[in-house]
Amino acid sequence: MTPLRAARRAWLLLALLGLAAAAENSREGVFVGYKEAGVEGAGGDVGATEGGDAAGDLGTAAGGDGDGSLHEATDNAGDGGAAAADGSAADQAADSGAAAGQGSDQAAAQGGDEAVAADLAAAAEQVGRTVLLHTQFGPIKVKLLEKLAPRTTALVWELAQKRGCRICAFYRNEARPRGGDGPPYALLQGRLDMPQVAPREGNIEVKMGHVCFIPDTKDFFIAYGNHPEWGTSHTVWGLVDEWFATDFIISQQFQETTHPEFGTVMRMLKEEVTVKIATQEDTFYSGLLGPMHYDEPPL
Repeated sequence: MTPLRAARRAWLLLALLGLAAAAENSREGVFVGYKEAGVEGAGGDVGATEGGDAAGDLGTAAGGDGDGSLHEATDNAGDGGAAAADGSAADQAADSGAAAGQGSDQAAAQGGDEAVAADLAAAAEQVGRTVLLHTQFGPIKVKLLEKLAPRTTALVWELAQKRGCRICAFYRNEARPRGGDGPPYALLQGRLDMPQVAPREGNIEVKMGHVCFIPDTKDFFIAYGNHPEWGTSHTVWGLVDEWFATDFIISQQFQETTHPEFGTVMRMLKEEVTVKIATQEDTFYSGLLGPMHYDEPPL
């Protein structure tokens, strides 16, 4: 072997050793965390052993065994590429598993929401005690949905027991629209002199006959139709059991007013209809028709 060829082989050996060292360093970056994941035998000792074997093979090639050892080195490089491909496939499988786990979590959350909705729907079918909203056109009988909205119905019952409502009245009458969502908006709206603002509970889809509080206010309404467009944003606390008086109120004269913030065209009663609330057992207002007075009766 001429000195020039020996020098070239020595230079090739050094270059290949440098590439092997660089590959080893980058591999440590790729495989970092395996020990933390509990994978045994994937640490630096294995990499050092493989690097030593590769260097030995390259040294043999430089000594003159040549072609066979170089082919072996090439095969080792191919094996390394296959291992990297396997690692990529493992990463993809892990990503797929994570995505599947996320999908399972979402499905579980959706199932939980559906279970809550089913429980609320079942509670909405259980009526409790009855209060009467007395008006000049007669009483409006409301069954309390105490299972659906226990805290709210407790406040309403407290007000009814005291024959409260010094300022209670209906002030808006919206008939059922001929088509679509309105206007008019199929509701009879008023205010109750509650001891405090009702909490948010009983959030189900509003249907005809439901009595609801507008969120964060003491204003309430009786739904004259189904309102899926409102979602579940209102506290549903009662169910109308008698429509005679409401039909009179909904037919009273009104004037149209545009909401200053939302631009909604509303039908406001020209004369508010006073409301007195009492329990069904309280007969003080029974049989009374004509204008109601704001003065509270003695208990």
